[in-house]
Amino acid sequence: MSRRVATGTVFEGESAVNLARLVAADGSALNQSSFQDSVALKVFDVTADTPPSEVWTTTLAKGDVVFSTLQTDGYWTIDGIGYNFRHTVPAASAFPKGGRTYRCEYTLTGIDNAKIRVVTEIRTEAILS
Repeated sequence: MSRRVATGTVFEGESAVNLARLVAADGSALNQSSFQDSVALKVFDVTADTPPSEVWTTTLAKGDVVFSTLQTDGYWTIDGIGYNFRHTVPAASAFPKGGRTYRCEYTLTGIDNAKIRVVTEIRTEAILS
């Protein structure tokens, strides 16, 4: 199973769409019934803070972020297989400043209580006007 931190860049004051394909150990796609009802999200400013400072935390409904079928719409450009996790992080809550790097850490809990993490890092470019 491959785990990696996806990265992206937005301008300050913009939201970011985080996508992932959640799969079981055998490579089959997971779906809504694979998870408990809520998904935890914590956003940290990791730019130069030691330890990183928590900027925002929230709880999401699994039905708002996990799909029961793989999606192949215009959001996903990696391959033709698709994604089954999508969340738009609101800029005002999570990305308040330009010139920073923010880490989004989603924790999904499986029906077997196993934790699955989706982790992204979003760099914000400052707007001068």
